[in-house]
Amino acid sequence: MKSRMIVLGVVVVFIFSLSGCVTTRKNEELVNQGLKNRIMALESELNEKDNEINSLKESLIKSSELLAWKSIKLVRLKSTRLQNKFKLL
Repeated sequence: MKSRMIVLGVVVVFIFSLSGCVTTRKNEELVNQGLKNRIMALESELNEKDNEINSLKESLIKSSELLAWKSIKLVRLKSTRLQNKFKLL
């Protein structure tokens, strides 16, 4: 009788230890899935920021080109006016 109780006790302890392992694995899977979701969200945010940076770079290049073109045009206009003044003198 005592040996059956000991065997039963060992079996019960074994079953509880297995159920604990399963619970731990499920918790780890949930944590891992949460981390994977967070990584995906951060990668998406990073891609959005990269796109925004590229858009700003393009805008800056266009603005710089426009400014350079206007500066050249202004210098030509001023030099033409100076030439005309000297011609009048």
